[in-house]
Amino acid sequence: MKALRIHALESANVVSKAGCEQLVRLLRSYDETHQVVVLSPLKEEKLELASLLTLAKERDERLWSVQEQRFKAWNGVIESVLPITLSSEVIARIKSGFSDIEDLLRSVWLVEEISEPVVRHTERLVSGWVADLVCHWALFQEIDARIAQYDQLTEALVANHSLLIVYGTLPQGEATNPTEERSEYAASHLAGRFSASGVTFWNNTALLKSADEREVPSAQVIRTLSYSEASELSFFGSPIIDPQALLPAIRREIDVQLRFWGDEEDPGSIVSKEGNGAERDRVKGFSIIRQVALINVEGSGMSGVVGTASRLFSAMRRA
Repeated sequence: MKALRIHALESANVVSKAGCEQLVRLLRSYDETHQVVVLSPLKEEKLELASLLTLAKERDERLWSVQEQRFKAWNGVIESVLPITLSSEVIARIKSGFSDIEDLLRSVWLVEEISEPVVRHTERLVSGWVADLVCHWALFQEIDARIAQYDQLTEALVANHSLLIVYGTLPQGEATNPTEERSEYAASHLAGRFSASGVTFWNNTALLKSADEREVPSAQVIRTLSYSEASELSFFGSPIIDPQALLPAIRREIDVQLRFWGDEEDPGSIVSKEGNGAERDRVKGFSIIRQVALINVEGSGMSGVVGTASRLFSAMRRA
């Protein structure tokens, strides 16, 4: 579907009215008639439920008061974003979810163990609440929206709705830390699967620039770069680029847009097969490495002498 764009977004960005409003503005700024937003697992301290499992495992009596705090926090978020006519449905779903969670917490309390399925179920519940919130806000803004779990997504579902909010257990790149699950790889995979016209990675860090602004205040935003250039920059320390997340898009030659959530006016950077062919030889970025000494050892007596390199590196190790 060439009229399709996939977005990778952190759930924490849209658990407020301002965040939902910004998302709708951004979606309307794109030309594609169909869009999919893939939400990462929520890490917001006041809304996440993973800590409840830990308290239950440790049989900490604070568990039940913290659970009540979480429930009130979620109700507060929903009521602050959605009008009463829409909020009641979402709050009912959250209330049902907390009832399920309470049963799980009692089980964890008894066995003093947290299984992986329990963790996944809890994450899906929370991600589903975020997706439901965003979907109802989009419907309130007269956008044909629907939520869907990642593993239940079909081409027909994508084609029949202007906006899909996707949540659930997301695939991750091989080198991804399990405790830092993100949505970029899943979004890139969906872009390839449905032949999207493009995929956008939203980050909360910064725009992709030619150097670290703290070291080089005049660093410029890199507007275009090739797949290979992006991979090289990631290996040399760029925190904006995840090379694993690029792979599915690279295989299908799909353009990847890197944007900063904190600056919705800036179009960010485009990573494509060719990049900017006219500027192929231009340096796109450089790293600054401190506390490094460059040693040059030379002399005619070194040529062909066995053991020179060994003695050199042994001396450096002892230094």
